[in-house]
Amino acid sequence: MNRKQKKRAVQQAKKTDFNVLGTNFTGADSSNGMSTLNFLPNPDPILKAQGGRIQVYRDLKDAHLGSVRRKRRMGISSKSWSLQSGNGNADKASIVETQLWNIGLRNAMRTMMEAIDFGYQVTEVIWENVDGVWLPAALKDIPQETFKFSKSGEFIFASEKNGNIPPYKFLLTRNDPSSQNPYGEAVMSECFWPIKFKKGGLNFWLMFVEKFAMPKVVGKTPVSASDAEREDFLKKLYGLIRDAALVVNDNTTVETLEPKVGGVYPYESIVTWADREMSKAYLGETLTTEQTDTGGTRALGEVHNEVRLEMTQDDIAMIESTMNTLLKWVWELNWPDDEEIPWFQFAQPKDMQTGELDRDKKLYDLGVRFTDKHFIDLYGVSPDHITEIVSPQSGGMFAEGDEKPNVRIRSSHKKADKAVKEIMSEVSADDLQKQVEEMARPIINLCESCGSYEEFEKALLNIAPDIKSDKLEEAVTKCMMISEAKGIIDG
Repeated sequence: MNRKQKKRAVQQAKKTDFNVLGTNFTGADSSNGMSTLNFLPNPDPILKAQGGRIQVYRDLKDAHLGSVRRKRRMGISSKSWSLQSGNGNADKASIVETQLWNIGLRNAMRTMMEAIDFGYQVTEVIWENVDGVWLPAALKDIPQETFKFSKSGEFIFASEKNGNIPPYKFLLTRNDPSSQNPYGEAVMSECFWPIKFKKGGLNFWLMFVEKFAMPKVVGKTPVSASDAEREDFLKKLYGLIRDAALVVNDNTTVETLEPKVGGVYPYESIVTWADREMSKAYLGETLTTEQTDTGGTRALGEVHNEVRLEMTQDDIAMIESTMNTLLKWVWELNWPDDEEIPWFQFAQPKDMQTGELDRDKKLYDLGVRFTDKHFIDLYGVSPDHITEIVSPQSGGMFAEGDEKPNVRIRSSHKKADKAVKEIMSEVSADDLQKQVEEMARPIINLCESCGSYEEFEKALLNIAPDIKSDKLEEAVTKCMMISEAKGIIDG
């Protein structure tokens, strides 16, 4: 879209009653609303086998599945966020940021995370004009069935009755889309069969428990007993314990064949396997949600947690991309001539910040110097919370090097310059030199008159009481302070 086309789209969008538009579109009808030649069917193999109904995934209910889904969503919803204005207008960014807080953005981001579950998620933007500025008043999730993708990968309505997708109206969040699969990858497809097998295993497990978990009561009757006597005896045993009774002849043997494999019933193994498969599908690991049969070391648990954090970073990038699209729309509708558009950014997790700090320190030791903006952008620290950034002192790269690098940033130069001016206001450099020479004159004369070091050392002890060392120390200290301050400024 070129500049003229974008300008016309903005003008058309401003003429549209956004709040009414949100109620005019319809979902897909039974015939999908259009010819199958016009859109690309979702290539998800599970959905294809189930008639393309994404409702199949919504119907999957399981306690463990719900737990890992919530855990992955909380990796996003629990993070703090902010709008970074960069070189742009901070006041405009503050207006939009306040509006996003007021509309409950965290709930909207949770629904955007359904892109992980189903491959894609659509969010409708309800706009409002506040003092001449178009701002999002609400972010509403829309069922995935309302939309499809054309064979060229274009985002379209599933029903032709809705017409074309209006500009600045629907935000699209997708998980790992590709040209072959613009619908994105649905993690639910990896959980479909584990849940089915788990439910089957639980069903047989409960049947087994019902039949064999309760102790059996065996009543023995003589071979000569009649059927009526046996039936009466069985009823009495039923009264003793429900459905766990048996009547046989006293010379009859009854055995139970237990379905054990390696001494373990298979039903629990099926359930455990299914839970682990769902943990791997959503979190990429298992040790943060369950304990394995073989136990686990702390080091292995930390490795698993790092894998989960890497997936969280990928989710962060996905949501940030969607939110930055929304910010782009806000600026196009209100301030299209601004060259700098703020960007949406999550604060880095503490685990990641530790790694970044270690890296930055190593780079600093190699001679790299960072700006204030580096710390603000990377670590999510608001500029309002920073008064000064002073890098910590460290030694040289090599053990034998004692020289310390210049570690103060530009603000420290002003302090050094001020110190030099204060000292110079009290005494000039020429005066300091004269003072030092005058107080050191007796020692200089003695050195010139002595013929050997032993003679100089003996004579120095005789004149030492007459030398006023306090004034000499003061003058030398001032000279050293001026030299150090000048070094900071020139460095």
